[in-house]
Amino acid sequence: MLSHLTAWEQMVILWVKSGYAGKTIPVPAEGYKWSELPALNDKIFREHKDETLEVVLEKFQKSYAQIMELLKSIPETELFAPGLQKWQNKNTLAAYFKSSTSSHYLWARKEISKGIKK
Repeated sequence: MLSHLTAWEQMVILWVKSGYAGKTIPVPAEGYKWSELPALNDKIFREHKDETLEVVLEKFQKSYAQIMELLKSIPETELFAPGLQKWQNKNTLAAYFKSSTSSHYLWARKEISKGIKK
């Protein structure tokens, strides 16, 4: 679960930084369309399934610090400007940050709680 969250945080970081650098990158990821998220999430799982908890926690903590730093560095007007960067289409940066952080953390928490109750 934490590897999944980390991967999505890192994708958003890449999209945002690439956009500010004027680079066009494939979103959500090379070789994947938004309609193929289950396959992308499966790829993320397979890539990280054998990592130790120590490694996963270290990566998650580092990624969390990176995405929060990036988020804080963006002016509010840019966070809420639809389609500021080409890859965003008509969405706001805030929407992508929310989906890869708070909304995703809430989803993960619910999934973890379900697993604990089984």
